[in-house]
Amino acid sequence: MTMKVFVSWSGGTSKAFAKEVVWWLNSVLFPVEPWMSDSDISPGDRSLAEIEAGLNGAQFGILCVTAENQTAPWLNFEAGAISKEVNGETGKVVPLLIDMSRPTQLTQSTLSQFQAVVADKAGFEKLAHAVNSAMGDHHRTVEQLNSALETYWPQLQKRLAAVPKGTAPVKPRRKVEDMVEEVLEIVRKLQREEDQIPSSPFLQGGSARAKLHAVDDFLNLHPDGVEEITNVARSALNETGYPGEIVSIELTNSGHGAYVMVVTTTPLPERVTKLVRKRLLNAFPMLGGGMFLPQPSGFEGR
Repeated sequence: MTMKVFVSWSGGTSKAFAKEVVWWLNSVLFPVEPWMSDSDISPGDRSLAEIEAGLNGAQFGILCVTAENQTAPWLNFEAGAISKEVNGETGKVVPLLIDMSRPTQLTQSTLSQFQAVVADKAGFEKLAHAVNSAMGDHHRTVEQLNSALETYWPQLQKRLAAVPKGTAPVKPRRKVEDMVEEVLEIVRKLQREEDQIPSSPFLQGGSARAKLHAVDDFLNLHPDGVEEITNVARSALNETGYPGEIVSIELTNSGHGAYVMVVTTTPLPERVTKLVRKRLLNAFPMLGGGMFLPQPSGFEGR
């Protein structure tokens, strides 16, 4: 009877490392059935069927963790899914630290709740014995396992040394609390500045109805308003030659007219925001203003 071991990864280095972990598991521990996704799939495109197929029946999870990916959404999701109780048993999860010298460095994510090991000889030995113990009656004897570990360690060491290391500087991931606080600060700023923004000529007086129904009034006049705004904004961006892309367009009620929030892949320079805002207000006089925000970090794909 085989035991399914789910090998999780996020990012190029982690993926290459995970492939070597699968090779090592097949060499040192049997009967085990290692499983890893071999596709670099973004969160919006990832097949839930693929996740379910991999996680279904997994009794053990190995997370290939780097300093950079320790807060990656998929890595944390898969760790939580494996560690949940299934059929009366709780799956075991071990973070395998690729570029960290001690488990105490795993501090930025929920993965710190698991017993991590460093990816050196001692760490792989601990990991092997943990997997072997989870195999129950089908485990290898300690002598057999230790012999296999000694036999395959030189090969594993060479294979891991060939894994390409990430060259980009490690950026600390933003916590959800920080992003929420940023959004709240933006809202407060809008409220402080609202009285200083000239009202739309269609909404002089900033009536109570205008505050509640500005977006409805705008969409009654422009049924495809969001699409039209997107086209005008993209045209203005192309005019400036700026390489950024529009991620989303949102409309919100304001006493000065429908207020548009444009989210872009990267922050826009001031000269670009001025031109885009000018084009939008010229095309849509009912708009009361606009704000341009970069897409929050932290939800990249694998």
